[in-house]
Amino acid sequence: AVTAEDGEDVAYYGGYYWYSYNHSGSAGDVGRYDGVSTFDDDYMSTVPTSAAALTGGVPHQIIPAGDNKMYILNGRYLASYDGTTFTSQALDLPQGEVLVGGAFENNRMYLATNNPNVTTVQNVASVYIWDMVSPSWEYQIRVQGRIGAIYPKNGTVYVWWQDYSSSGLYFGIVDGDRVRPLS
Repeated sequence: AVTAEDGEDVAYYGGYYWYSYNHSGSAGDVGRYDGVSTFDDDYMSTVPTSAAALTGGVPHQIIPAGDNKMYILNGRYLASYDGTTFTSQALDLPQGEVLVGGAFENNRMYLATNNPNVTTVQNVASVYIWDMVSPSWEYQIRVQGRIGAIYPKNGTVYVWWQDYSSSGLYFGIVDGDRVRPLS
């Protein structure tokens, strides 16, 4: 039994509603609801093949994707679930990165990270683009600041961030190998 559950995200995948949360046990988990009456609050850490708890204290956004998998932010790792097997480290990002948002668009996964552990007081963020097949990401786009959100819409991936050099807040799009502010 855990306490102090901190709900984070909800998604629909494979005929179920999925919900993620952090809790008092310094871990996170993903629960499943059948839409009628049955909740399994610790599903991902107890039921699927390779079941495991998630990293605690970090965002756990759930992203159903076009490859028939569900992805879950898990610290510096992107976890995946294919309906049978849970993989807690489907994609491994560099040490210090913390996933803060993800988006599936254009048959790619766009992953926003912040790295608060850099040697200066400023945060350095990145957007990683991954084809969901290769063992590593395809592109890394550096953003000098802190990403707040990433969102897909009609083939475009939008990014909100705070630039530490000017203390400005920006709204832009992923444009090839850069994040371009929109005026």
